[in-house]
Amino acid sequence: MRRIFKPILLFLIFLLIIGGLWYYLELSLPSEEAVKKEFLIMKPNTEVINIELIFDHAPKNVLTYLIKFKNQEKDEILMADFAIKRKTYFQWEWCSDQTDRKCD
Repeated sequence: MRRIFKPILLFLIFLLIIGGLWYYLELSLPSEEAVKKEFLIMKPNTEVINIELIFDHAPKNVLTYLIKFKNQEKDEILMADFAIKRKTYFQWEWCSDQTDRKCD
């Protein structure tokens, strides 16, 4: 009985570790700093005030955020939707269907 129990237990632990790693890699979201950095690449002369995730399009690995920001020259607070796409695991880059960086 003991000879069967150890391999089964090791196999179940292995499956748990692999499943947890897969779950983490598939469902990991970018940090607020990563979103802020990509937004500032797209609009360099702005100050980001607030970041809110509004849509997750999982099949294409595209996230859409609502960004509140203001231009450095003005005090007016503006809002814009901002899409960010997973390039590779833990690497994200901004995208827009109105530029050459398509979100598809």
